[in-house]
Amino acid sequence: MSVESQDRTGSSWNPSAWHWEEKNYSSWAEGRLAELFKNLALGEDQDLSLEITDLSKFEGDVFVNIRKGKKVPGWDFSLKLDYKGKSGESEVSGSIKVSEISADETQYEYEFTCSSKEEALVKKVKSFLKKEAPKVIGAKITEFGQEVRSK
Repeated sequence: MSVESQDRTGSSWNPSAWHWEEKNYSSWAEGRLAELFKNLALGEDQDLSLEITDLSKFEGDVFVNIRKGKKVPGWDFSLKLDYKGKSGESEVSGSIKVSEISADETQYEYEFTCSSKEEALVKKVKSFLKKEAPKVIGAKITEFGQEVRSK
């Protein structure tokens, strides 16, 4: 999916962009975030490798406000990302919930779920995710924010 730019000015009824106007980018954002996270490697540690497979849930808003010729982008949303991985012959899967993602914040809340037949592997994966996932996911959210600001 390509980034679709709307006019940098207001709508036809607001050509000078002087009056308040809000452009909704939530649909574009959901598709773009799905692209950014699809098959994203979360990293490797010894024999453990994990990757995000899908954006399974997007809730919230992404918008650009226009007033007096100035653009003010904003967003407030949460994500649920599914992942899978392997450690030796054992497979693991789960989800990562990221909440309180907003234009004003750079620290987000993470919640990790994990399922595997081996309890030791679940602990290893959760420990790895707590350490590595915020860096990888945070970088993609930053990239997304830059794209919204360029709208």
